[in-house]
Amino acid sequence: MAYESEWEHQTAPINRSLLRRLLKYLSPHKGKAALATLLMLGVSGVTVVGPYLTKIVIDDYIAAGDLAGLNRKLSPYNCVKLVSP
Repeated sequence: MAYESEWEHQTAPINRSLLRRLLKYLSPHKGKAALATLLMLGVSGVTVVGPYLTKIVIDDYIAAGDLAGLNRKLSPYNCVKLVSP
């Protein structure tokens, strides 16, 4: 029972007047907020690329025994691993 009441509390409707008031404090920092949002989206995209490259390397190159192709694919994979958290 306690869990259900906590869940209802977390999914309460948004108070639009409070949201407008909070956004006024954000207005001097619009550029930084937009940059932070774009960087978060970029990190999310890079995080998805790592497992996809792993799939490609295993399916196409390791299973086929193509070491030259494997070396070509490991360079982008290592770059992604350096950038992603």
